[in-house]
Amino acid sequence: MSLDPKPLISTIIPTFRRPELLRRAIRSALSQTFPSLQVCVYDNASGDETADVVAEMASTDPRLRYFCHASNIGGMANFQYGLSHISTPFFTFLSDDDVQLPGFFESAMDGFEKFPDAMFWAGLTIRMSSEGRVYDAHIEDWPREGFFAVPEGLLELLRGKPPCWTGVMFRRQVIDQIGLLDPDVHAPSDFDYLLRIAARNAFAISKHPVAVYMLNTESFSEQGPFSAFWPGWLKMIDNVCACESLPEDVRQRVRHELNNGARRLLFRRGASALANGRYEFSQQAATILREHYFSFLRSALLQGLSTLCASSSSARMIYGALYSHAINLSLNRRSDLQLRYGSFSTFLEQDESSAHMDSNKFNNTSAT
Repeated sequence: MSLDPKPLISTIIPTFRRPELLRRAIRSALSQTFPSLQVCVYDNASGDETADVVAEMASTDPRLRYFCHASNIGGMANFQYGLSHISTPFFTFLSDDDVQLPGFFESAMDGFEKFPDAMFWAGLTIRMSSEGRVYDAHIEDWPREGFFAVPEGLLELLRGKPPCWTGVMFRRQVIDQIGLLDPDVHAPSDFDYLLRIAARNAFAISKHPVAVYMLNTESFSEQGPFSAFWPGWLKMIDNVCACESLPEDVRQRVRHELNNGARRLLFRRGASALANGRYEFSQQAATILREHYFSFLRSALLQGLSTLCASSSSARMIYGALYSHAINLSLNRRSDLQLRYGSFSTFLEQDESSAHMDSNKFNNTSAT
């Protein structure tokens, strides 16, 4: 395959010590039906066979590019580095354990042609486990597809189901307009980036499946310290409300919705941390719920359960079993998602055949 001298789309893939998963991610990007692209892998000094995997794939596809840092600069800095080196008119992010589905780029470019004022285009991302169990499908429950102007789009993002980055394509102009990620926001920096764009620009939404996000219990979002979430969430609120073009009533709505979201996340993540034996995280969540949000009941519940589980192995076992049962009940109530999207687990297979799933099966899958 010849190299397009001026590709339209760049896919940024930051990676660290997951060569076989990286192979799958790269293959999903290079298999896009829209050919004018390049895939840029940024290796955080893995020191394993990652370089060999990329070199092998690049030998047959010159659209693949590779850069390896001299030392591990951290996940956030690696994303920032990739973002700062975008030279194409459009770009996407792809974590090394996720996949882009066939037709993603083609659908996105059609969307930009239809909605030339959209600063990003987002399709539906399926979140599933490595076993193929579907947890949710981001943006499926949005009231409609199509074009969202300011402030409608911004307020819709605050409803709790924002697009997942894996299924978003951006115009490069967003970098010139709002800059890079905010490292002070930490873990929610992807959400912060979408919000800062939507506070100033229109975007477009499609419920067509375009990506699979693989849930990983060892990921930073699942195992990161409490400081990765707080007080970065407060910085995110300030970032969005700093947009002077937003009316004051919209800024007040943003603060209200994001603070409500913080309360829910603090309790939910605190409960999850308890099930994983991360008692310090739960206690810190309880403290913020009490001292910042005056949510005394939720705070007391988290604090009490944390103290009990930390001191009693039987309490830990009982809580862990009850939490797991609650999660399974919630997933069972969403069994329709499994029926609609379970077949996309084929794309999580790591052999060559997974890149050639029957396109008719894909194209005939309904998003609703």
